[in-house]
Amino acid sequence: MGYDLATTPPIQAAVIEDALRADFDIMDALAQITRLVERGAVLIMSGIAWDLLDSTTADWFFLQRRALAAAGRAGPEVQRTLDGFTYWWKNELFGDVPAHHELRWEAHLSFEERVFEWGPGLFPFLAPVASESAERALVERGVVKPLGFRYVGLKRSHVLPPNGPPAP
Repeated sequence: MGYDLATTPPIQAAVIEDALRADFDIMDALAQITRLVERGAVLIMSGIAWDLLDSTTADWFFLQRRALAAAGRAGPEVQRTLDGFTYWWKNELFGDVPAHHELRWEAHLSFEERVFEWGPGLFPFLAPVASESAERALVERGVVKPLGFRYVGLKRSHVLPPNGPPAP
C-alpha cells in the first residue's frame, strides 16, 4: 500500500514514510487518504526533497558514495563521475517522482499544514556507515543542505480549489 492508516473507523490518522520514492504513486496515495480520513484527521509524512539537491551537497554526497565503493561497502549503482551521479539521481533514481513542492501543494489542498521542518535525508543512501545524527551535524555546520522533510497536517473541512484558496 505504501502508507498506514489508523485501522478503527472513523479513520483519524495516516502516516506516509519515504513519500517521494520510485515505484510509489504518492499523488494517488494522497488522494486515497483524503477520501478515507475524516475532517480533522492527522496526516504525517516524511521524505526527501530530491529536487533540491544543490551542487555543493551533490559533490559531498558523491564523494561519500565513492569512498564507500572504494571500501567495498556500496552497491553496484555507484557512479564514476559527478555528472554521472547527478544524472542517476535526477533521471534514474527519481525520474518519475514528483518534486517536493508538488506534493506539498497537493497536501495543502486537503490538509492544513501544522508543521513542516527540514532535516537530514541522505544518510539512508550511505548506510551502513552514516547516521541521521552525523548528517544533522553536517547540516547545522552548513556542509550539506537539509533535504529530508517532515510534514504534519490536519484534514480541512473542504478541499480547496486547485487554482488556490477561494476568494474572501
